[in-house]
Amino acid sequence: MSTESHIPKIILDTDIDTDSDDAGALAVLHTLARAGQAEILGVVCSIPWRWCAPCVHAINRWYGRADLPVGEARVPNWETSPVYRPYHGERKFMTDNGRLPLYNETVSRAAFGADMLPESEEATSLYRRLLACEPDRSVTICAIGTLTVLAQLLQSGPDEISPLTGMELVRRKVRQLVTLAAAAPPAGSEEFNWRMDLPAAERVVRDWPGPLIVSEHGVTVLTGKRFLEVSPEDHPAAVAYRFVLGRTGEENRPSWDQLAVLYATGPGKSWFKLIGQGSIRLGPGSPEYEWLPAAPPAERWCLTPLVSDAFMAEIVESMMIGESFSRDSGVDG
Repeated sequence: MSTESHIPKIILDTDIDTDSDDAGALAVLHTLARAGQAEILGVVCSIPWRWCAPCVHAINRWYGRADLPVGEARVPNWETSPVYRPYHGERKFMTDNGRLPLYNETVSRAAFGADMLPESEEATSLYRRLLACEPDRSVTICAIGTLTVLAQLLQSGPDEISPLTGMELVRRKVRQLVTLAAAAPPAGSEEFNWRMDLPAAERVVRDWPGPLIVSEHGVTVLTGKRFLEVSPEDHPAAVAYRFVLGRTGEENRPSWDQLAVLYATGPGKSWFKLIGQGSIRLGPGSPEYEWLPAAPPAERWCLTPLVSDAFMAEIVESMMIGESFSRDSGVDG
């Protein structure tokens, strides 16, 4: 799992819906790309809500990257299936039972209006198209939302894009998957990202044909206040943070998603060590998980921090603001 010298190729898979750290993570990723420390291949939205993909488009456009492809999850029974009932419960809570918008709607309306939303590609097709074009074992996927689209990718068959199945494409093209989940060894109950689409999470955690790294740190790495103090009011990520912090009454939010991005792209690799090599048993139909050390496929790890939360928060917020970060920065004392 050593850091390679070439610029990492990244696909960000995000729910960008109920919390602002997704917007912060995309801001960090654009800062890395501007500094030549990451190549963004595309962004996938794992929640099939009409305002998610336009919110990504708005942030990309702010950074001068309106050309980046954006994928939109398509789940025909999303509104009615009991599988997604936990997610709808979270959305109802965050929106006061549907009476209030979420930040992705506010950002999208400000950027495009309600009737001129940009089009997005179907997310599974986008994954297949992006992976088919890249060298073998060259792509890192950073999933900071549900695993809905990744499960669809694994189940996809050959098509006009590629003669390979989704499993074969992932096995050939993907270097690693970094998935954000509250799932540290040895066992417990996952709280959000996996729980919001358990069948998808079960499939991905069980069947992913390559390295899968769980990033679960971030609840005590607090950012947002300084970012808002120095960012333009119309910066779409700042709109997201102002919106969420106004609802919660806090000065900062946890930085789960930003840390996952910084590990996946490389600058944050020295902040963590890998633990728990083995496999993960999740479900069935339950968020309860268990790590099985050394059990096949034996390509599952979890990140545990080596540096202080204050150290990470300072750099995360600086990168949200747009300040570059040295890949050679070591751990703090």
